[in-house]
Amino acid sequence: MKRQLLLLTGFCLLALNFCLAQQDDYVKQGNDCFDKGEYDRAKRYYEAQKHQGSETGMDAKIELCDKCIGILAVAKHFFIDKKDYLEAKSKYEELLRINPKDPLARERIELCNKEIVSPQSMNERDFAFEDEKKYPTPSSVVNAVAALVSQADAHYDNKRYSEAVALYRQAAEQGNAWSQFRLGRCYAYGDGVTKDYNQAEQWYRKAAEQGHNQAIQGYTKAAEQGDAMAQNYLGYCYQMGYGVTQDKDQAVYWYKKAADQGNDNAKNNLKNMGVR
Repeated sequence: MKRQLLLLTGFCLLALNFCLAQQDDYVKQGNDCFDKGEYDRAKRYYEAQKHQGSETGMDAKIELCDKCIGILAVAKHFFIDKKDYLEAKSKYEELLRINPKDPLARERIELCNKEIVSPQSMNERDFAFEDEKKYPTPSSVVNAVAALVSQADAHYDNKRYSEAVALYRQAAEQGNAWSQFRLGRCYAYGDGVTKDYNQAEQWYRKAAEQGHNQAIQGYTKAAEQGDAMAQNYLGYCYQMGYGVTQDKDQAVYWYKKAADQGNDNAKNNLKNMGVR
């Protein structure tokens, strides 16, 4: 019996050492991938580490990977699709400030420098064009964000949620209401991110306050499918007249739908409206 107990103890210690070594390996491999600019792979290793039960610092690393994925997508859009080398260079430099070891960013910055014409050789027309690229017009910014959203939607529809989240975040931070709505939904359901209702509420509210037609359609569809948070914010849109005709009855209807599912914000909204 004593011998069996010793053997069992030894086995448990070996298993524990193996798990600890595997966790260390996840972090090491994640860090190696991050240094190489392989942010998708790095994120998967960090998520594996987190799922092993060691969450210390992993959320920050995962969020940083998402940020880098988003910046890289924007940089590639300017470099490959738009051939706007000044904007591309700016984004690759932003990426390099986060990860000074990123080899692609360094390589692309050199290529951008070669493509950018030196000021001494420019005539007046060249200067005007250069200024236009350096200080993009609102329409060019809108087009860049629209391209981000289109790529994000394609990733989301194909269930590549991590890639979608990174791009939605970039567009959402630039004020795109549809991306704010979709990012909120990703946080609400844990699609591509750790489920976080506070983050979901934050992005849902940003989208609701803009009253964007596509976001309103998204709220309506999600609300009709039983999403309590979407029901609450659809009610909020009706109460405030964001993107829809102000309608207190509709606001109460959707607030009650959400409240019946236990949504505390909806309950407070009904209370503030004097509805029991």
